[in-house]
Amino acid sequence: TNASYASNIGITGFGLDFSRFSIQSNNLGERVRTMANVFLEHRFKLGSFDITPGIAATYFSDFKFNIFPGLDIGIQVSDKVRVYGNVGYTFRAPTFTDLYYSDPATSGNSNLEPEKAFAQEIGVKYSDNKFSGSLAFFNRDSEDLIDYVRPNSDASIFTAANIAEVSTQGVEFESAYKFKMKNYNQILTFGYAYLNDDILDQDKELSRYSLNTLKHQFITRFTSQIFKSVRQNIIYKHAERTVGTSYNVWDASLIVDFNKFKFALTANNIFNAEYIESGFVPMPNSNVLLGLRYGF
Repeated sequence: TNASYASNIGITGFGLDFSRFSIQSNNLGERVRTMANVFLEHRFKLGSFDITPGIAATYFSDFKFNIFPGLDIGIQVSDKVRVYGNVGYTFRAPTFTDLYYSDPATSGNSNLEPEKAFAQEIGVKYSDNKFSGSLAFFNRDSEDLIDYVRPNSDASIFTAANIAEVSTQGVEFESAYKFKMKNYNQILTFGYAYLNDDILDQDKELSRYSLNTLKHQFITRFTSQIFKSVRQNIIYKHAERTVGTSYNVWDASLIVDFNKFKFALTANNIFNAEYIESGFVPMPNSNVLLGLRYGF
């Protein structure tokens, strides 16, 4: 639950999140975790300038109590342009899989500590009736990042561990252009992200997820409509890993409306690209999904 209160000095936001997780697994065992998170923030506005300090307090039943401050600053340069910046601390508790999972090639670690990071970001956003775009630069200094590592190249088992500090810098760009064709809205979007981190300063042959670090990612989508009841999407993604491997993936979808029925045809990985999103698990080859929805 969350709420906000407006006063003469700005807007105050506050909230509470409470969760309880339990699992019974022949691999992970019987586990229970209770989590509570409380946050408080206040937005001060002075003309075109606004500043929002905030704080979050998090409790995990199987980890220590933690407090994380943050700060957002924004300047509305014009009706179309906004410049912003933010800094803050983040936290991620190990999952049950990280802590307890085991198989012939993988071992969890019940002594793991939570991941912690200090992140900073500055950026600019632009928006008008036809075009919108954003550009952001960011830095993230992580501690106790969780990875699966081997003690040496002869070992066959990857064990979950808190690896050394990892620093990540990057830039992200997103844009969207709207136009009309036959009086129907068309949208062309473009996104690019660049990441540079020093995770490969660890021994990459002994680490499972350092091999998965993305260096470049480019995504473009064309959402179009030519006929009244027919819409289509075409998506192209290019990704390059830090170790130099790259892949190109094309997806497409067609959506047809028949009164209360909506028929969808989605084609994924059309050209059968071979690639991996996480760990060492290959993504599916070309596949087609059919869907039918009825509204009443």
